[in-house]
Amino acid sequence: MANHKSGKVFATFDLAITAQQSDANVKVNIQSIQFSSTVKVSKLSTKQVSLPDAVEMRDSGLSTKTVQITSDADISVVAFNDKLVSGDSSIVLPTTDLDTEYVVFTPNTGPTEMDKVVAIINGKDANTIEIVPYKNMQVKGFDFWQGLVPLPPPDPCEKVKCREKEECREGVCVHTSKETCTALGDPHYKTFDGKRFDFQGTCTYIIATTIDSASGLTPFTILTKNDHRGNQRVAYIRTVTVTVYGQTVIISKARGIVQVNGQNRYLPVTLADGKLRVMWSGWYAVLITDFGLEVKYDWDMKLYITAPSSYFRSLGGLCGNYNGDRQDDFTDLKGTKISTVIEFAKSWKVKDGDLFCHDDCVGECPSCSETLQEKYRSETFCGLMAKNDGPFSSCHGTIEPNMYIDNCVYDVCINKGYKKSLCDNME
Repeated sequence: MANHKSGKVFATFDLAITAQQSDANVKVNIQSIQFSSTVKVSKLSTKQVSLPDAVEMRDSGLSTKTVQITSDADISVVAFNDKLVSGDSSIVLPTTDLDTEYVVFTPNTGPTEMDKVVAIINGKDANTIEIVPYKNMQVKGFDFWQGLVPLPPPDPCEKVKCREKEECREGVCVHTSKETCTALGDPHYKTFDGKRFDFQGTCTYIIATTIDSASGLTPFTILTKNDHRGNQRVAYIRTVTVTVYGQTVIISKARGIVQVNGQNRYLPVTLADGKLRVMWSGWYAVLITDFGLEVKYDWDMKLYITAPSSYFRSLGGLCGNYNGDRQDDFTDLKGTKISTVIEFAKSWKVKDGDLFCHDDCVGECPSCSETLQEKYRSETFCGLMAKNDGPFSSCHGTIEPNMYIDNCVYDVCINKGYKKSLCDNME
């Protein structure tokens, strides 16, 4: 075959013939150029046979320069191409070892002005050869090309069935989107589906967990425990507990430290063979899994839980059922709708040994007059977050400020204008 540029000088074409178990009489014949050579090769020895330059295939297309090698005993043959700037060698297989189906690999390397070449050598009987390109390509050297439609590679997703909000990529189902549930301040909740509510319970509650219908998904459960901080009418998130991959990670108020299966660990930590990681990023402890779950907690009062769409219709807890409908987020583990926030939260409460925790504000529920609400909604206080030329204006294209303003007004008002509440909401 052509090696580098056809016809280039200093080309040599040789055969190395080795006899195996006995002496061998070997004949090398190239009928089209009337070349013939007969050699006797002793057992376990090698002889070199040089071929004429004319044996080189210099163009695409049909060639009659086939080199036929016959022997009366077992031999091995290696063919060598050698030119000034390139060289090649290949083992020549006997016809008894040939097959009917081959894969030709042509790497996407080498000079762009040169073709990728393959030679198909036929034996003594006529054959019909079918060539199926892996992708569209220009084929040279055929007087008659049957116009076979190139077959695409097998689709690895053809027999894969994914969930409602997943798509198949390279044979694997992956989520197509994510949704985030938040618990901010004292605490103001927003579910995965966007329902907003306030709840001041101080017990331990399941904020997000997989439910029975989540077959095939990695199960996880996230708990939150709230506490009072000076004002007995409101509560803030004190600890976040995540159980996944057989690991229990507790994030509380000690910055840079988490508890893993009962032991304190400094961040970052990697668990479950790399499938679960916890790190310190900015103001937050960030827990990330390989399937797309992310939990962010600032060790104080801000919690963000982001779930991949693979878990659509497969979650429960205070973050709702993640089904795209915020109207039915207040449901219990059995899917029963609940009318009030407190009863909804109680349905997701778990025992934590705290005998004095409560689910409501014990008759002292917080309130704020319309006059005070208007005051704290002004640009002097919380309204600064929505000011068009204010310090947060560059964020407006990414984050809609109204929810954060509402949370801020609530917190500042029930804390009687306490400036730290204002600062905490604007961080």
